[in-house]
Amino acid sequence: DTSEGKGSEDEWEQVGPKNKTSITRQADFVQTPITGIFGGHIRSVVYQQSSKESATLQLFFTLQLDIQSDKIRTVQDALESLVARESVQGYTTKTKQEVEVSRRVTLEKLPPVLVLHLKRFVYEKTGGCQKLVKNIDYPVDLEISRELLSPGIKNKNFKCQRTYRLFAVVYHHGNSATGGHY
Repeated sequence: DTSEGKGSEDEWEQVGPKNKTSITRQADFVQTPITGIFGGHIRSVVYQQSSKESATLQLFFTLQLDIQSDKIRTVQDALESLVARESVQGYTTKTKQEVEVSRRVTLEKLPPVLVLHLKRFVYEKTGGCQKLVKNIDYPVDLEISRELLSPGIKNKNFKCQRTYRLFAVVYHHGNSATGGHY
């Protein structure tokens, strides 16, 4: 859509907490038994100086958690890192002026079964791949804290729907990405 001020059918302006508005988009997806069990939604928000927030709602089946940082020792640490606000470098406007932009991901809708993927393989600039061999603690009962949730659902009281019980772990046994067993 090239016309100024008009959005597409899958875009709307949403009023959030404190009457703050954002342009929101949602990708289409088909509801299936698999999405009903494993499908959740994340909200990805882009913040730009002197502009409205821009949010996108996306379907996820697994939350991919980066565990590379030395600060990340638990699943909860990795989840908090996932939702931390990050700066986007090198973003310029149409007039080639560099502006300050940041991005934050939050959990919009939690699935009945939550699959977490710990990213144990790190790709190097030279094209190689290394396995992160470090212990990550995970609880048998994991409560998704309110800080991980999108502002619009943060105040809703559904603690029972934010608690997960660990029932399976798939682990790669081996020291490298090129060999081992699951």
